[in-house]
Parts: sequence; structure tokens; C-alpha cells
Amino acid sequence: GAFLGSAMGQVSVSSLYAAGDTTTPTRLGITTYTLYVPAKILLFIGYGIPGLAAATGLFFVSNLLLQNYCINKGNAVG
Repeated sequence: GAFLGSAMGQVSVSSLYAAGDTTTPTRLGITTYTLYVPAKILLFIGYGIPGLAAATGLFFVSNLLLQNYCINKGNAVG
């Protein structure tokens, strides 16, 4: 999840940047990162390194899905 989510997320970020929208990926990144910090801590405490890896993968995939939603809807956050 982390590898594919981050690689594909880079493409969606580049698409938003090419459209002249730098605010949306920045705000989405800040929001999802802030929301997933507690999840990463809790999953690390509960499951160790595999839990941290799972939370990181979920972070990248959820960020990718939100960015693609914004691209498809044509909406900008900012």
C-alpha cells in the first residue's frame, strides 16, 4: 500500500500542480498526515512494525483517493 499509494499519489499531485492548483494537495497532505499520526502511534503500540507499516500504507492510499476525488470533481480545497 505504501509503495503504490505514494507512487500513484505523486502522479495525482503532479496533475494538480500542472493544473495550477498547489493548495489542494498541500491541504490534503497536511490534513491526512495529522489524522494518521495517532493511528500510526496506536497501531505501532498494538502491532509493532507491521502495524506502523499498515497505518503508513493506509495514509498514502487515503491521500491518493482524496486527491483523485478532487481531480475528478474539478474542485479545489483552497
